[in-house]
Amino acid sequence: MVERPRKLHQWIILSALLGFPWSLQGQATRQAPPESQIMTTGEVEITAPAGSATIFVALQGVAPDAPGAADSVLARWEGIEAGLAESFGSELTVRPTGFGLGENQEVRRQVRDPAIRTSEDFLAHQGVEVFVPNPEVVQEVIITLLNLGKTRILGVTYSLDPMGPEALDALERAMVAARGRAEAMARGLGGSLGRVINARDQTRPRPSYSPFTQLSNTLAATGVQIPNQQVVATASVAVTWEFIPGGA
Repeated sequence: MVERPRKLHQWIILSALLGFPWSLQGQATRQAPPESQIMTTGEVEITAPAGSATIFVALQGVAPDAPGAADSVLARWEGIEAGLAESFGSELTVRPTGFGLGENQEVRRQVRDPAIRTSEDFLAHQGVEVFVPNPEVVQEVIITLLNLGKTRILGVTYSLDPMGPEALDALERAMVAARGRAEAMARGLGGSLGRVINARDQTRPRPSYSPFTQLSNTLAATGVQIPNQQVVATASVAVTWEFIPGGA
C-alpha cells in the first residue's frame, strides 16, 4: 500500500523532466489553436522617368608585348578617371569591371607569318562602369568619355528611383490591391479581415538597357540628344492578414 504512491510520485517527476504534457491531475495540457490567416499579393505596373543611369564603357590598349598592352589600357583608365573628375567632380561613381589580356588575334590573322612581329601584337581590355545619379547629364558624360579618345560606349542602363513619387505611389496602390483581394477572400469564407500580421515589399526593378552601336557612338559624339529613358517596373507586395471567422 505504501509502494504505489511512491511509484506514482516518481512517475510524475520523471514525466516533468522528460517534458510529457501531463499535469498533476493526469490531464493533457491544451495549446491555443493556430491563428487563421489569409495571404494575398498586389501588383501595379508603372512607367516613370529614370532616376539614375549606368554607362558601360570598353577601353583597349595595344602594344608589342603583354606588359606594354596592360600599361596602355591602364593609362587610358587613369585618363578616364581624371577627365570625368575634372568635368563632374565627385558627382559620378567610376569603377573598373572585367580585365583581359592576350595576343591581338585580329592583327596576327592579318600578318599570318608568326616570325613577323608588330607594334600591336598584344591587346588589353578594360571594362568600366560609370554610375550617373542624374540621368539628365548622361548625354554630357558620354560626350566627355568619347572626347577622351580610345573609348567605346557599350550601352546605358536606366533605373527607377525606388524612393521617387511614382514608385511610392505604385507601392501604395499595390497594398490597396492586396487588401481588396484579401477582403474578397474573407467574405467568401464568411468572415472578415483582422490585423496585418506581415507585409513585404517584393518589388524587383527592371532596368532599361540601351545598347550602343558604332553609329550611336558617332551620333553621340556629334551632340545628338539622347532622350531620358522611361523605365517600366512592377510594384509588388505580399501581405498576411488575420482572418476572423463568422464576420466578427
